[in-house]
Amino acid sequence: MSGVTRGVDVLIDLADVSMIDAASLGALIEADRLAGRRGRRLCLLAPPAKVWRTLAGAGLERAFPVFRDREQAVLDLSHKCAAPA
Repeated sequence: MSGVTRGVDVLIDLADVSMIDAASLGALIEADRLAGRRGRRLCLLAPPAKVWRTLAGAGLERAFPVFRDREQAVLDLSHKCAAPA
């Protein structure tokens, strides 16, 4: 969670994740809370269908910004960083 504590948006690459359990969901939720307290976002990159179904089953399908690919994420996050506060 070092990116969260440094105050930058955090992008978690899930492309190679084959499954996600309750402990992992809890860690994502906690990291998101920590990021939110610092005015930042926790974003997910390319969650596979099985991981997406688990997120949806837990009611978290809208909890995090989700990017399909790295280029989309970098473009969106870099625009947010460049925008005046």
